Amino acid sequence: MKREDLFIVSKLWQTFHDYEQVEPITKKQLKDWGIDYFDLYLIHFPVALKYVSPETRYPPGWFSDDANSKIIHSKARLEDTWRAFEDIKSKGLTKSIGVSNYSGALLLDLFTYAKVKPATLQIEHHPYYVQPYLIKLAEEHDIKVTAYSSFGPQSFIECDMKIAADTPLLFDHPVVKKIAEKHSKTPAQVLLRWSTQRGLSVIPKSNSQNRLQQNLDVTGFDMSESEIAEMSDLDKNLKFNAPTNVRYTPLFHGEIGRLTVCSTVSLATSLLRRLTLHRIYDIDMAHWVYNLALVLRNATYMAMNNNKNNTKFLLEFIVMPKDSI
Repeated sequence: MKREDLFIVSKLWQTFHDYEQVEPITKKQLKDWGIDYFDLYLIHFPVALKYVSPETRYPPGWFSDDANSKIIHSKARLEDTWRAFEDIKSKGLTKSIGVSNYSGALLLDLFTYAKVKPATLQIEHHPYYVQPYLIKLAEEHDIKVTAYSSFGPQSFIECDMKIAADTPLLFDHPVVKKIAEKHSKTPAQVLLRWSTQRGLSVIPKSNSQNRLQQNLDVTGFDMSESEIAEMSDLDKNLKFNAPTNVRYTPLFHGEIGRLTVCSTVSLATSLLRRLTLHRIYDIDMAHWVYNLALVLRNATYMAMNNNKNNTKFLLEFIVMPKDSI
């Protein structure tokens, strides 16, 4: 098999976001693969972590220490990371460059400084998390969308994620099963076709050779527009690929506090007041707000289950870094 017959994709991990680290780690990855170039190279997450030398630990993972106790963010800017991506493309280390897990706001910001727009946007995408406006934005800028975790919660149960375990499987959903039976296909094939028929690429994974073959057979049938719409209507805006869905982990090297709230209303008021007092200028602040919003969502869920309006919750939350205030 010739090299040009293969399409090889790799990603930049968060600990290598600094401009001067991008090219060296790209060359290391190419050496590990035994190839001269990637067909596509992606920014894995729009979150920069403190640099960990490959000589110290490789792959570095999320944590900055061997004890897996500290997650420390770096001050690398996404603009600088993208500038490094444009440079490795111009040097022939990759044919195309793209991003993964970017929101619409981050894409719009990227457009203000990018000389080369991303060729691809890779996102979590399934009927519980449709993101129609993000997909439309990508299409307007001729950015191809790749969907991962096409099977929704099924992809995250193995991560010991409670929210995934508590969510009804798409494989068992009556709408998905009904469409699968009509077309004599498996629920997995229907879920994949729901994406591919709408112009998205899919990258499912399986340990079963039979299911791998089934996953390839997803372009030989078409669903009706009403069936596609029916599946899209399952949207819950439910994102699974968030670190806080696995466990409450400090995303910033700083204090971890405990907050006792008498009701979800008081927590909502606190969040709104914080947003009013402090504008979001950088990714650190945005992620802090995002994580606090997740805490609010979980607190609301607990309140609904307990059927009490003034239940006290003891919740771990991320304290805003002092230099962000």
